[in-house]
Amino acid sequence: MEKRRQTNRALALFLPSIAVSVPSGVAFLSSMKPQLRPLHGTKTPNLPPFFERIEQESNFWRTIVTKQNNKKDDNQRIPCDPSLLDADGPLPAGAYQILGNIQQEPKPTCRLSISMDTRVLFQSDENEAVSKLHQFMDCGFNTFQLDDELVGVYRKLRADTPETVLNACQFINTFQTPCNSIMAQPSIVRDEILHILRRNGGDCMDTLELKYTSGSDYHLDVLNVLTDLQREGFVRSIITKDFSPDLLRQAASCGFAIDANKISCNLFNPMPYTKELQLACFDLKLPLRVSSPLAGGMLTDKYAGIQREPPPWELLPVERNYVNHAITRWAKNIKGDNRWNIYQEYMMDTLIDIAHKHGVSVTLVSLRWAMQLDHVASVIVPCDYEPEKLRKVFCFELDDDDMDRLWKATGEEGLVVESNFMDGDSDLPDLSNTKLWL
Repeated sequence: MEKRRQTNRALALFLPSIAVSVPSGVAFLSSMKPQLRPLHGTKTPNLPPFFERIEQESNFWRTIVTKQNNKKDDNQRIPCDPSLLDADGPLPAGAYQILGNIQQEPKPTCRLSISMDTRVLFQSDENEAVSKLHQFMDCGFNTFQLDDELVGVYRKLRADTPETVLNACQFINTFQTPCNSIMAQPSIVRDEILHILRRNGGDCMDTLELKYTSGSDYHLDVLNVLTDLQREGFVRSIITKDFSPDLLRQAASCGFAIDANKISCNLFNPMPYTKELQLACFDLKLPLRVSSPLAGGMLTDKYAGIQREPPPWELLPVERNYVNHAITRWAKNIKGDNRWNIYQEYMMDTLIDIAHKHGVSVTLVSLRWAMQLDHVASVIVPCDYEPEKLRKVFCFELDDDDMDRLWKATGEEGLVVESNFMDGDSDLPDLSNTKLWL
């Protein structure tokens, strides 16, 4: 019991940490105001300065930004604070962002999100798993991707964590788009999502991630149900996973508000970060969330300088999968069939050189590369990495030469879209002229 009290007291330090580290106005824990929608009794954050400079006009079809100051202030830049030496406490300003419509009261999203990985947390009991997650909270990380198989861990986390800390954290649930008409019925989809909410505890989901299902024709139908649940106060924020640029544009043209789209992207496989997706993100003002930035551990310090390819039985299943598939395809695209030598010479040597240049680890260079891609709002990393070391991703910045070298190592430099090509009008129809309405 005493240990639990000590843990709770330590976690309470996280409360002022968020208030200090996020932009003035996003520090919703230190300055609360009554909620606009009193359905669930939660609180509404004050408006951050960035959003106060936005003017909007709404009609039946959608909300249009009529005036916006596009100048990025310090709170909108990716943090680079070499003085961030503490092992815990607040992250620097700019490490958190508000994604989505502020009227729906979305919680701040950390630029580095933590995945509650089944592979990691199943190796320990619930107490140890919760303690691991508490360490991330103490280090300033507030955004967590939930796993359906870890319901018990999540419920215990809610029970053992002060309410003030839970209110500062964002937990992301997932829902797979049905592939048949029966399971895609609005009533069934609604019941399934509310079942997830009841199972996890609480009265409102922070964020619901809708996964793309190949061959399904019901993505927009499910988005319609989610939008209704959002209006009713059961879901704060809606994000998608692996939606194509065309599907994202269709959703926007139907008036569905998607706060972010998640893709799997790393130096071995940057292909999901297509030019079409980048242009769609620019047109729709849509942020991206990036998963698998470390390629299952193959873009970390673990195998740096290891000249002999480990036998399959020495590799973890996720590492073996990347070696046999993503790295093999990448190596053939770069030079030839000797995948391990190419992996060390073209990828790891480049990462090691850049890491030495900045005095950081290979792991942090891989994460920072993904973090600095245009339109990326958050990068997702498994919870088996030490939170104290992950904080250092905000201590340095990759320069243009570093980014160019890393893009060259991918063999896919052509995916980069120059910013001067992303100007002009959006492809979305302008419905602001009422004289053109039917």
